[in-house]
Amino acid sequence: MKAFTPKKKHGPEYFIQKNIIKYLRNLEWLVKPTHGSMFQSGFPDLFATHKRYGMRWIEVKNPLSYRFTPAQMEWFPQIVAHGTGIWILVADTDEEYKKLFKDCNLPKRDGSGRGVGANAGRGGCAKPKKTRQGTNKRK
Repeated sequence: MKAFTPKKKHGPEYFIQKNIIKYLRNLEWLVKPTHGSMFQSGFPDLFATHKRYGMRWIEVKNPLSYRFTPAQMEWFPQIVAHGTGIWILVADTDEEYKKLFKDCNLPKRDGSGRGVGANAGRGGCAKPKKTRQGTNKRK
C-alpha cells in the first residue's frame, strides 16, 4: 500500500503573489487581492493603486510554467479592449516592477494557452496614465 501524501495547500503562484504584494506595499502601493471563485472567474489576481502612479490590475504567474484559464482567455481581452490594462508579473524584483510603467504585457494568443487574444499584447494594451508629481495635492 502506498503511503498517503497530503496535497499541497498552495501552489507556487500563491507564494509569488504574497511576495509581490509585500514588495508593492513597501513602495507605498495599496494592494487588494481578488479572490477567485466560481462567481469571480476571469479576473486579475491583484488590484493595486498608488497616489502618484494610479491603478494597475496585476495577474501573477509562475515563470516556470503557466497558462491562462478559459475564463481569463475570454475576459482579459475584453477588459483590455475597454481601455484597462492588465500586467503580468512573475516575481517581486525591480525588473518586474518596471513593467508596471510600460504598456501592459499580455501575450497574444498563439495556440499554446499562454496568450489571451488578438487584442492583447503591446499594441492593444492600455498604457499607464502619466501623472506629474504634485498634481494630486489639494489646494
